Amino acid sequence: MAQYTRSVNDQFLRNNLTVGWPWRMLIFTVVIFLIALLSYLGLAFGYKPYLQSSIAEVESELNSLSLQVESESQKKFIQFYSQVANLKTILNKHVAASKLFPLLEAQTHRQVVYSSVNVLVQEKTLKIEGLAESYEVLAAQLALYGQAPWVEKVILDNSSLADKKIKFSARIIIKNETINL
Repeated sequence: MAQYTRSVNDQFLRNNLTVGWPWRMLIFTVVIFLIALLSYLGLAFGYKPYLQSSIAEVESELNSLSLQVESESQKKFIQFYSQVANLKTILNKHVAASKLFPLLEAQTHRQVVYSSVNVLVQEKTLKIEGLAESYEVLAAQLALYGQAPWVEKVILDNSSLADKKIKFSARIIIKNETINL
C-alpha cells in the first residue's frame, strides 16, 4: 500500500492558484475597457464636433473668398490653368531635337562641316547638308553614321564638287528609342 500514501488533493491539485490572480485579471480588463470606452466617447462627442465645426469654418471662408473674386476672373483663371495643363501634356510628349545634336556631333568626322540639319520627327529622319574635304572623308563620314547605335539607315541623296570641297546631302533614319529620349 505504499503507492497510495498521497491524498487525493495532493494528486490532483498540484499547482495552487494564488488567491488574488483572478481579481487582478478582472480589474486589468475592466481598466482597459474603461480606457477604450472613454477614448471612444471623447472622439465621438468631443473631437468629431470640433472637426465638423472646423470644416464648416473653412467652407464659409472659402465661400466668402469666392464671392470676393469676380466670376470673370475665375473663368480666366480656369482657362489659364487648362492651358497650362494642356501645355504640360504636350511638352511631356514632345521630342527634344536638341538631344540629337550631341549624338550627331559624336559621330561627325573632323573634316566635315554641316551647313544645315533638319529634324523630321514624323519620318524619324535627320536631313543633313554639308561640306567634306574629299570623297574619302565623305565615305568615312557615311561609315561613321552607319556604325552609330542610334542610326537605323543612312541614305546619301546627293554629292557634288564645289569650290574644291564635296557638297553633300544625306538622310539619317533614326531608331524609335532615340527619338523618344
